[in-house]
Amino acid sequence: MNEIARWLYIAFFAIHIPTTLLVDSQALFPPALFPEFARKTLQNFINDYKDPLMSPPRDMWFISLIWTEVLAQLPFFFVAVYAFSMKKEWIRVPAAIYGGFVCATMVPILTVLATHTGVPGYQSTPLLAMYAPYAIVPGILAIHMVLEQDGRMFRRDSLAKTKTG
Repeated sequence: MNEIARWLYIAFFAIHIPTTLLVDSQALFPPALFPEFARKTLQNFINDYKDPLMSPPRDMWFISLIWTEVLAQLPFFFVAVYAFSMKKEWIRVPAAIYGGFVCATMVPILTVLATHTGVPGYQSTPLLAMYAPYAIVPGILAIHMVLEQDGRMFRRDSLAKTKTG
């Protein structure tokens, strides 16, 4: 794995931690549990982009996906940051599973955003551009991890340097 991909994955998972804790989880828990800046950030986002998913009342299917994000994905984000930072080979299978799962959950989300109508001023393009990386990066990650079958995902770079140096 090259260093650019490794750092992309580290950044993706690290950025996802505060996003899940401070923004997405507001769909599940009472507002009093969140700092004011987080509540204002979400409200401004809803006002500016008219996000049909994060705007109350939220559909139960979407709430169920956020529960999976909080209960399953959030712990994985910490594990992934650690594993990619420390170049742990064992992350390959969990990361492939994560990537496939997230791609599947993003299909209905992106479909709703692309087809939503009925809210004056709603434009799907900006929201699709904001949500798309949460499908694209996990998709690339899943494919990348499946293709890394030789069990030397991180060692390859160091072996190449010792052979040429």
